[in-house]
Amino acid sequence: MLVDAWRLLDLDGLEPLKAQTIYEAVAIALNRNLVPNTLVFCYPAEPYVCIGFHQELEKEVDVGYCQKSNLAIIRRSQGGGAVYLDSGQQFYQVVAKKDDPAIPSSVYRFFEKYLRPTVYAYRSLGVPAEYKPINDVVVENRKLS
Repeated sequence: MLVDAWRLLDLDGLEPLKAQTIYEAVAIALNRNLVPNTLVFCYPAEPYVCIGFHQELEKEVDVGYCQKSNLAIIRRSQGGGAVYLDSGQQFYQVVAKKDDPAIPSSVYRFFEKYLRPTVYAYRSLGVPAEYKPINDVVVENRKLS
């Protein structure tokens, strides 16, 4: 099986909006056949709060605290829960064409395959990480990724 080359974007620290949306820009470019499958590494250069697409802001976030603390609040276009993000966190994003033969067609197999390196990296640092389906990496049942 012939596998296409991937692109690596190692972007270091990005301002919050760019850190949160870089994968969407890459996905749009990939969908237009402008770039190959891409692995993105980056982290937020400053702290912010991010909420999922379907969440109600006032029920999830102390907006007043964020304003007083100068924390940006960004709503992402995907679901999921509210999170606090800062420069102590490394983002990694796999942006790939779903019809690529290297990409598992099952969402379960996709996460199992692409979270394996995350588990390996944590373990190489002495953290006893484990993959927990469908898309978590945990230590003693506490979510890391």
